Amino acid sequence: MLNLRKLVHNVQMSIKNAESLNVDMGEAKGTLTDFKQRQKFAAKQDLLHAVKQLKDSIPKLPEDSELLANELNALDGDATLWALKMRLERVAGLIAELPESSESITIRVPDDIMNDINADLEEINKCYNANCFRSAVILCGRILETGLHRKYFDATGIDLLEKSPGMGLGTLIAKLAEKGVSTDPALNNQIHLINQVRISNVHHKKETFFPSKDQTKAIMLYTIDAVNSLFK
Repeated sequence: MLNLRKLVHNVQMSIKNAESLNVDMGEAKGTLTDFKQRQKFAAKQDLLHAVKQLKDSIPKLPEDSELLANELNALDGDATLWALKMRLERVAGLIAELPESSESITIRVPDDIMNDINADLEEINKCYNANCFRSAVILCGRILETGLHRKYFDATGIDLLEKSPGMGLGTLIAKLAEKGVSTDPALNNQIHLINQVRISNVHHKKETFFPSKDQTKAIMLYTIDAVNSLFK
């Protein structure tokens, strides 16, 4: 169920982004001459794309998942953000009831970073099982950093950990894009959520963000999937 949970997580993050921009799903495209209007339109398109990807998974559902298939079919990109959130909550609940796949989850990375990533994965599982969800999310950020830095080294031969330590994940993705290295389009939403936890840890004036158990699980699974996609 790794991919299905990831797709739900992508829609959740797209809705969160659309809400932050006060997107009206029924609003016409307009002229898009205003920067904020362009932002809203881009957020709406991201959300519609995430919903479509989730609905495209219907043919791959188990045969006894008729109720889940009906809920997915009912996802309407023209609905209000509130209606989408309510429908998605029902979808997430039904997915949680599906039996876990017997297929083991593995991570595929170059040998020279495998030990570091496996050590972080072990710590993440300990944090998750102890209900220390914020710590688990922060460690997911560490894994993404390790994978992205290694990918940049593969593409350029430059070790940014030595030349520019402390570089943000968003900046690192932008530098990869400059070198023609594509990443999962939903990765920025994932990083935004991880950064919410990190920033509230460092800046006491920021509102503390407490990810739920389900959010943390989705972030963990997405992190593994995103790093695997870097080193196909």
